[in-house]
Amino acid sequence: MLHNFLRIRHPGVPVNVDQEDRNHALVPEVWREEGRLVDAGGHAGRNVDHNFGQQQRNYLKEYFMSEAGSVPWQEQMI
Repeated sequence: MLHNFLRIRHPGVPVNVDQEDRNHALVPEVWREEGRLVDAGGHAGRNVDHNFGQQQRNYLKEYFMSEAGSVPWQEQMI
């Protein structure tokens, strides 16, 4: 969901995400080798709805980490 959101809202921001092969094995992306995620703030422009953005992020974080929104395999993929 977050990947799709970034691709639609901010098409110029590079989104390097891990992939899966045909056997559902993780194929790591380059960002894992760098050891940190790059802040997209400079690429995405100013966020005039900063407070709303933080609230939405926290809502999604809590949902996907809750029993209702989590999936059985998500902890193994971290």
